[in-house]
Amino acid sequence: MGEYTDKVAARLARALETGEHALAATPGAPRGAMRSIAFGDGPRSRRSHTGEGRAELEAFGVPYAPQFVVVLTDRRLLWARTTMTGRARAVIAAIARGDIDDIGLGEGRVLGQHYGELRFTHRDGRRCTLEVARPYVPRASELVACFHGVAAG
Repeated sequence: MGEYTDKVAARLARALETGEHALAATPGAPRGAMRSIAFGDGPRSRRSHTGEGRAELEAFGVPYAPQFVVVLTDRRLLWARTTMTGRARAVIAAIARGDIDDIGLGEGRVLGQHYGELRFTHRDGRRCTLEVARPYVPRASELVACFHGVAAG
């Protein structure tokens, strides 16, 4: 576990089940958040581009929030709402690890700005994408590697 994951695990300790261990964590935002930022709309704006992301989240069983911290544990995938400064605040959704078929990391770009796309696939075929700001892509990569049982590097 890295320093960031340790901090997130400490903040969300009450949400962890007895004996459950956080393996990796990354911040992320619903699909369309980077586009809203690039165009100056912001996630709470009436003109926000996050409509598709909001629908994906709801279909995936995760309530909408402007930003999340996603935590992979040895048992579950936890979705935590954040404070204004991006710290994990409260778990708002949990999905059993066995219900997640795949987690992948791609790249997105808007107005020349690159960001990561953390893609989740549920066992029943539902999909959800979170956008990860470029500085946090290594954390998202670590989460993907831990899910697949590969050492990040």
